[in-house]
Amino acid sequence: MAPTTTHFLPAPEVRKQFAGLSEDDENERLEAAKRLNLALRNVTENRDETVKYCLTRLIKGLTSANDSSRLGFSLALVELIYSLLDPKDPLLTNLPFRSVVQLIVEHTEPTGGLSRSEERGFYFGRLFGLKAIIETELLFTKESDISNWQSVLTQLVVLAQKKPWLRESCCLVIRNAVLTMESSQKELIKATCDELEKSGLIKSSDGIGIWIALLQKHKATLEKLNIRFQKRSSPFEKAYLRTLAKLLKESEGKDEDGEKLSQKGSWNARLSWVWDAIFEFYTSDTPQKDIASFPEFWQAVVNDGLFSSVSSDERKFWGFLVFNKAISTFDNKDTILLLFSRNLMKCFINQLSSPERYLHKAAQKSLRVIKSKAENSSSTAPTLLTCLLSRNGCLNFESFTKTKVIESLFSCADEQGQLEIVQFFKSLILQPAAEDSKSIEKSRQWAADQLLSIIRSSKSTPKSSCVFEIINIFVEYGHFNIKSNLSADLAFSATTQATFRTRLSSCLSELLQNPNFKSTVWPAKAVLLIKQKREESTDEFATTVDESISEEIEKVFKIISKLDKKAPTLGSRRYAFALMYSLLLLQLFNGEPDAMDMLQDLHLVFDKIGKERKEKEKKEDKHRHKRQKHEPEEHDHDHEEEEEQDSLEILIELLLGFLAKPSVLAKKMSQTVFKSFADSLSASALDSLLRPLVVDETQEGQRELFDIDDEDEVMDDTGSSDDDDEEEGSDVEVIDVEENSADEEDDGDEDDDDDDEDSESSDDDDNGEDDDDADDEPLDEETRKLHAALAEALGTSKNPDASDSDSDESMDDDQMLLVDEQLSKIFKHRKTPNKRQQRASAKESVVNFKNRVLELLEIYVKGDGSCDEKIRVIAPCLEAMRKTGNASVRSNAHSVLKSLTQSNKKKSPKDKEEDTTATATFTSPSSAFEILQQIHQESSQSNQNSQQSREHAASCSHCSLYISRILVAGDKSWIERIIELYFTKTMVNWMTDAKFGTQPALFTDFVTWAGTIRKSLTAVPVTSGEKVEITGRAGKSDKKRKRKNK
Repeated sequence: MAPTTTHFLPAPEVRKQFAGLSEDDENERLEAAKRLNLALRNVTENRDETVKYCLTRLIKGLTSANDSSRLGFSLALVELIYSLLDPKDPLLTNLPFRSVVQLIVEHTEPTGGLSRSEERGFYFGRLFGLKAIIETELLFTKESDISNWQSVLTQLVVLAQKKPWLRESCCLVIRNAVLTMESSQKELIKATCDELEKSGLIKSSDGIGIWIALLQKHKATLEKLNIRFQKRSSPFEKAYLRTLAKLLKESEGKDEDGEKLSQKGSWNARLSWVWDAIFEFYTSDTPQKDIASFPEFWQAVVNDGLFSSVSSDERKFWGFLVFNKAISTFDNKDTILLLFSRNLMKCFINQLSSPERYLHKAAQKSLRVIKSKAENSSSTAPTLLTCLLSRNGCLNFESFTKTKVIESLFSCADEQGQLEIVQFFKSLILQPAAEDSKSIEKSRQWAADQLLSIIRSSKSTPKSSCVFEIINIFVEYGHFNIKSNLSADLAFSATTQATFRTRLSSCLSELLQNPNFKSTVWPAKAVLLIKQKREESTDEFATTVDESISEEIEKVFKIISKLDKKAPTLGSRRYAFALMYSLLLLQLFNGEPDAMDMLQDLHLVFDKIGKERKEKEKKEDKHRHKRQKHEPEEHDHDHEEEEEQDSLEILIELLLGFLAKPSVLAKKMSQTVFKSFADSLSASALDSLLRPLVVDETQEGQRELFDIDDEDEVMDDTGSSDDDDEEEGSDVEVIDVEENSADEEDDGDEDDDDDDEDSESSDDDDNGEDDDDADDEPLDEETRKLHAALAEALGTSKNPDASDSDSDESMDDDQMLLVDEQLSKIFKHRKTPNKRQQRASAKESVVNFKNRVLELLEIYVKGDGSCDEKIRVIAPCLEAMRKTGNASVRSNAHSVLKSLTQSNKKKSPKDKEEDTTATATFTSPSSAFEILQQIHQESSQSNQNSQQSREHAASCSHCSLYISRILVAGDKSWIERIIELYFTKTMVNWMTDAKFGTQPALFTDFVTWAGTIRKSLTAVPVTSGEKVEITGRAGKSDKKRKRKNK
């Protein structure tokens, strides 16, 4: 029953300070508490009544539902109690300490008729009041009475037992009090231990936290006083682990002595503070004897406790919280490895696998904690990845959980960590966790794909040392027969070696297009690695070559070593030759039939250009000396230039040979090499590039481009049809001709690189599993014909009821030969693809080749070459746009023309919009005008009824304006001839001939452009032969004009 209300009121100076204790501002609450304490010290009359009034009001304020009031009143209570117990400057009263404790208990006892929340507020107020006494730290001084602490401890224990939902908070207060005590205060420590043992509070999860605090601060005192709980000196004794697991799991049961364990009243989603104490105990530097190691503790309490198969979802939720805290706490590699225990990982993967799982969000939170750990401590990234993919994890972790954790963890690793991750995948390649040969192949292919994905990663850039190690792995397992330290069951099959060679090509193609790695000729590094391993390794080289080819290989090795030794820079010819030699040698190792011929051609180009470069250097030195002596110079530059152009023409033919291959690496290499020589192309070399654009996308066009016979074509079609599924990471570029067929409306820019995307080779796992049921399926017409032909060749009966004994008759040699001939004819006919397949294959080859040529032409028109030569690409590109049935070819041709028309423009400094200034000139305007006439002739073949023709007409108009603008800028006299072409010839034909396909936009675009330059042309009279710089676009009024005497 609550005490009767007193009618005593202190002075107003004291009462008005209570209002400030409820303020939300922490500083205001602190100032109010100081003012209250000062006001009490200034009271001279009725001090005991005033202090008792203040204590009562402060204690009642602790029961408030307002958090700010509870904090403010608690702070003031601590100050007041400290003043009462301060041995140096006490607030003198006749109020004993027991009265303070009694007031707290009396005024926090709930009365009848209160709601549950109000009742909780009273008990929280009692806890805050008892905590306020402890926070003064005056209970544990040498001068303090031990009975004071005993009275407070008793009330805390009673409250913890009375209200189990407050037990955790009460034990935390006791734990903090234990840490405040001095080890020399043996009586205090003994009194505390006696109360904990007597009350049974030590046999609870929170009591374990107090026990740990006693061991951390007062272990020596406990040993001297021979204090043991439940006959144990530590809760971490090996024999006590089972009981400890039950306590921390909060499960019903009995301890090892058969006594019931103390449990909380309800489950709490928040993790107890006891786990912080446990991790602090195991991370302390203090040596511990006769206790279980942390791996033993984790296995017993977490793996076999919280994550046991019979644990509830609530306990597993706690387990994830404990795991998150442990991951954030420990940095030691061995400790992190044991955290990913068997039961934990099983639950972790299962919960991550589906959003419908009860603990899916908890598992996702743990995955975020793992990634956060790797971000904050990069050295742990390899260990974390190893735990997820091996040991108790699984290689298919990402596919099971639908996450992308490998790339995320790799991006967090430092250089040493990246190397460790690569070495981890290497160990999986050498010792795959599989039994049968098929599973071993798939496991190794998976590891190779992960190494390739590291190179392809968009989240992070691997270090050069990491890239080099990945290439080393692909080289070693793709080009050598690894036998050392491997059993016969783990030997690398030919299929696996081919996979690693393919991944090497894909890796090198990725490095070629990655701007972060272009400073190094990585294909040359791969070839030199092969050279080194051939000389040093005891493993056999996988490619068998004869003596002549071996000599050629050694010659190329020397050339590449020489080129790479001088660290060629991107864009240099040395860089280009290193690329070509490296790629051709890799193709030779892969068994490419034309690699040797291409090497011979490359030798010819390399020798000529290298010789010309040396002679040029000598002649420059000679000319320099002659100039110093004022001697006449010899002029033989024309002959040198002619020889160089011949070499470049051969080089272009070589690049076209590379483009004909379906390899992405060959494509990227060709583009990189082409950039080094694009500005020096001759007319004949450019013609070699333009010629394929006008070839028909048919079988005839295929034969014209690739110089193949009908028989070769059939063999190519047949051979390629057996392998429709592209392996992941394959270097083969695939173009879907049917998807990009003519009359498509949306011709968005296409990226051929995307054709190199991964496709899981595991899709082929089920091939052949349903063979037993094949007999039950109905046979198609072609199969029935095959059966009939076989029956006729073998002379078997078509009667299903015929006896099998007829087939047992033996044949003589002549009959066997006859049957053999018949079977050969049947299977040869069966192997030959139909005409539709041949046409589709031919079209795909031609389209692929055209696209790659167009990509080179775009590089060419963006370069610094002659404007007269660049415009020679216009007519073939327009013709290709008009004739092609493929959207990608049309789009790429349009892109080339767009790049051309924008390549010689620059933004006007006075207008930051699209105002442009023509800067290009023609050295042969008459030739340019001829090309302009070709454009108008080409425009006449457009057809406004199709999207393809509309794009073709727009490109004709843009290219026509481009040449017209440069001609007029160079010489005003060209205006008359241009207008004559536009309106006297082209427009007249358009008006009088219904079949003339030129679109009206050709004329309207020209008139619009003419309007923009009219002012600059008419401002000052310009005579024939003067150069005029034309600026402006439609809608612009501020124009510039310059005159230069020719």
